Amino acid sequence: MPSANNAPGHGSLAARISNLFTADLLPQLLKLSQDFLNQGDHRQFLNFELELHKQALQFSDRVTEQALLEKIHNPELVEQAIKQYQAKGFHVHSRKKSTTVQLYGGKTVWIKTVYMSPAKKNKKGRRRGVGRRGRKGKGVYPVLKMLGIAHQASPALQNETTLSALNNTFAEATENLERHGVDLSEKRVRTISENVGAAALQERATKIEQFNHGQLPAGDTFAGQRVVVAIDGGRTRTRQAKTGKKKKGQKRQGFSTDWKEPKLFTIYAIDDEGKKLNQKIRPFCDGTTVGRDAFKALLKMYLHQTGVPQAKHITFIGDGSEWIWNVVKETITEMNLDPTMIAQVLDFYHATESRFGGSRCHVQADP
Repeated sequence: MPSANNAPGHGSLAARISNLFTADLLPQLLKLSQDFLNQGDHRQFLNFELELHKQALQFSDRVTEQALLEKIHNPELVEQAIKQYQAKGFHVHSRKKSTTVQLYGGKTVWIKTVYMSPAKKNKKGRRRGVGRRGRKGKGVYPVLKMLGIAHQASPALQNETTLSALNNTFAEATENLERHGVDLSEKRVRTISENVGAAALQERATKIEQFNHGQLPAGDTFAGQRVVVAIDGGRTRTRQAKTGKKKKGQKRQGFSTDWKEPKLFTIYAIDDEGKKLNQKIRPFCDGTTVGRDAFKALLKMYLHQTGVPQAKHITFIGDGSEWIWNVVKETITEMNLDPTMIAQVLDFYHATESRFGGSRCHVQADP
């Protein structure tokens, strides 16, 4: 195992980065450029661009490494992180425990930092060995947690991995990351993606609770704008692992694929002519499969957080499902929205289906 770094190194951060650039990156860039010019072959342009990108990524990781090493040794940050987790029932297990962090460009950095374990509460039973996990969870690296580092991956790497996995299978995401220069196994791509999703759901649940208790600050993203809130439902299959005893000769327990209805919304801004302002103000999309009450709570939190109540005008769009318009009606009342600045519109697709021999738009019971 490579030795972990104990300190950020000699000299100021600016000086170290400057030395890295002049002594390492700059000669490489000049050599690559000169080789390309001397060859004079347009077919080498692809290799030239790819190698430039690779060198830039490697340099950015080295800069990130230097900044990270300096950051995690900041005494104020260290003590703040320790106090934060002491309040959660953790105690300091080690102040110099070795671990790794993989950066956005693929570089793995060895570091030593504070490690904290859950405090024992006079529990009976055998003494657990180092590294064993109890029912309450495992220890944490509090300083890394405060910096958004999880599962030994930097925030940017977590973001890139999750986005790639959202748009592809885990196997394809692994291949895409490999082309990017990041070596991750398919299993780790899945682990990072699923845990980023779980953390996002936990953060969302916290915001809903804060909103319900009047503790979530109101936003202003859509203040003064014309806003559209589009609501719809769908059908999707879920995968639930089966429980119980395996059948004879069965290697895996198997799973069920029950159908559920995801309830979804999109909030976006439009100009006076009805054109989306997606480049100026990015849309907000979210949803849930839990049910209409959970959906309404989620929608209300987003409306509050994005400043929709301060909008110039609000248009609710949906199909003929009764649950949608019940939720809209309740939301308008519960959030004290001004009815004079609100329009409720049956979306164009459903409103024009009748031209094909009768509308398939239906009203269903509110679940």
